[in-house]
Amino acid sequence: MPRPMLSLFVLFTSCAPGPGPTASAGAEVVGEPGQTFLLDGTSSTGQGVTYTWSVLDGPDDADLLDADAPVAYLLPEAEGVYTLGLEVCDAFGRCEAATTRAIVGAKARQAAFGGASFGGGPGLGGLGKNSAPWAEAQATRSLGSASIIRLDGTGSYDPDGDTLRYRWTFTTKPAGSTLTDADIQDSTSALASFKADTSGTYGVRLVVRDGLASDTDLLPGIVVKLLQDHDPVDDDTTAPRWGAVEGADARKATSGGGVGQNRAPLAEATATRSLASTSLIRLDATGSSDPDGDTLRYRWTFSARPADSKLTDADIQDSTSALASFKADTSGTYGVRLVVRDGFASDSDLLPGIVVKFVEDNDPID
Repeated sequence: MPRPMLSLFVLFTSCAPGPGPTASAGAEVVGEPGQTFLLDGTSSTGQGVTYTWSVLDGPDDADLLDADAPVAYLLPEAEGVYTLGLEVCDAFGRCEAATTRAIVGAKARQAAFGGASFGGGPGLGGLGKNSAPWAEAQATRSLGSASIIRLDGTGSYDPDGDTLRYRWTFTTKPAGSTLTDADIQDSTSALASFKADTSGTYGVRLVVRDGLASDTDLLPGIVVKLLQDHDPVDDDTTAPRWGAVEGADARKATSGGGVGQNRAPLAEATATRSLASTSLIRLDATGSSDPDGDTLRYRWTFSARPADSKLTDADIQDSTSALASFKADTSGTYGVRLVVRDGFASDSDLLPGIVVKFVEDNDPID
């Protein structure tokens, strides 16, 4: 008897799943159009893992060879920055995703590493003047079907006014889920959705790009509970509803309590003139706060400028920091908007009347 019992114990313990898989898409690769780019996912780990490579974003379609192998090959024909995704799933259905980039061509290298844009074309902001877009993603439950999660990237924007491209992908899925990125409806649009196929936590990533630069926003904890409920009226309105998006790490859908009870941040902006240069305006958002203690992200933009001013949002120094500044180029009234966000909700503050006067003064002593 002892021997069979021991064998049964060993069988049960050996079948117990260990840590989930880890995905590694390898280092960024650099080259020229027409070359073959090697994508290395061999540092990924997991039990009986499978690999799925995909082109998440890029200036043009590119061939991807051996997309189901640890090492894949990208054959881009167009110059630009390509974002590649790798999803690694283990034998228990647990998955993790990672991304890397292929920097193709000299102009792409300038944009990626030198801070310069492609320049020259309309809507691109000019050489050295391109500003990165701002990704803003939200998730809400559909009122029509409780298992459908609606994804909203319409809060994303580009300070240069460039046209944005969108890409939604999964970063994590529950162990029993068979969904793939192809199951995200309208995955290249600002408004997308997916239908959960099992209870658990889903992670979704939004990538937005203006053709030169990109930004990402992550929804790491979309918790869906699929419960059998034949009662058309919920008796307990405080309990999680069928297909609810919830949880402490879940994305809060609204700033007014909303899913997860996230409270919106408070934006507080002030402007002062620099003592060293009368045309330099300093912008201060350090008075902004979040009642939940969430880390804040900042964005300064112009809301108004004098008629003959040539400034753009790209001329605001440190425009994504709490402390920013700009140098006025002409006399007149400037308006500046501050947007702060905690990753779930946002608030804004407007400085509508920053008056700057350029006066001829030949007296070295004020």
